[in-house]
Amino acid sequence: MGRSSGGFYSLSLLFLFCFLLTKHGSLSAEESSTSQDEENGSTLNWTPATSVVPHFGFSDVKVAITDISTEMPVPGGKFRYTFTVTNTGSTTRNITVTTKVDNYMLIAVIPNPTFALNQKQSHTGTITVTVNRKARPGLERRVFITITDNEGRTEHYKRFIVVREEPVTNDANPPELIFLDFVTSCKKSPKKHTRCGTGNWTVLFSAQDTESGLSIIDVDDHTISTVWTEDYSQGQVIRPINGKISTDCCRKRTVIIVTDNNGNTIRIPIYFPDYRPTSVPTAKSHRPKSIKMTAVVVSGFGICLLLVIIGTVTAQNWKKVACKRRNKQPGELSVWMLLQKLV
Repeated sequence: MGRSSGGFYSLSLLFLFCFLLTKHGSLSAEESSTSQDEENGSTLNWTPATSVVPHFGFSDVKVAITDISTEMPVPGGKFRYTFTVTNTGSTTRNITVTTKVDNYMLIAVIPNPTFALNQKQSHTGTITVTVNRKARPGLERRVFITITDNEGRTEHYKRFIVVREEPVTNDANPPELIFLDFVTSCKKSPKKHTRCGTGNWTVLFSAQDTESGLSIIDVDDHTISTVWTEDYSQGQVIRPINGKISTDCCRKRTVIIVTDNNGNTIRIPIYFPDYRPTSVPTAKSHRPKSIKMTAVVVSGFGICLLLVIIGTVTAQNWKKVACKRRNKQPGELSVWMLLQKLV
């Protein structure tokens, strides 16, 4: 009885070990997904990247800043930003706009920095950035814009500006786009006969145009996908810009659109890694983390099953040996007693 109970305890310990192994494997896969996400820039200051000018500001005041200058910031040249401030409240607001650049080679000026806005009134102003003739081409700096109302409330904004060697007007090459990774949180729907999963799948990417600079990074359908990018000024950044596209798991396809400052555009369809039409060639990409997680869990279950089989066979062998020993003991005693009688 003691030996058989020992086999039972051994099997119990094996099942407990398998449970802990499987649980630890799934946790480690989730943690790697999060760390990978951070490594690819998810912790950056993302902003929605759309062709529509976003509105910011505080209560009762809306602010929109656009880069509409057709000039390029070359040494000795100028570049202009346009801002619009709207009073959406019911009282008059006194607004002050200030600006500065974090480099002495660039000087930013606002012709009318202070103005009053009545109810529902708007004001459009211009920020002119003058580039020193001795500025080094390739210099990338930030333009800081601060808007304050008469109640002391303040909002801060920043834009990037790059000094060019000369204006780029002959750029005929489209931007470059690199897909970094897939990150998915898709789960099976609890409803039966439903192919649509819950959650989102995300594509991390890097876009760049080294000639005229990036202008627009967008998706073809905002009802199914959302795109975020790092802060950048349209047509002013020639370095790589990191971004991410998030799409509902019910959708298996989205299209990313990247346009440079000269109008060159690329449109690339992106397919969910677990679903791809046969007519579309498979592109080389990183394995999705859902597959990695499944591999870890399945391998854990395989190891557990092997250990359970070994433990079961060992317990049965122990039981057979114990039974044989019990069957031999009476026979051995009777022979011993017979020998004593003969002697």
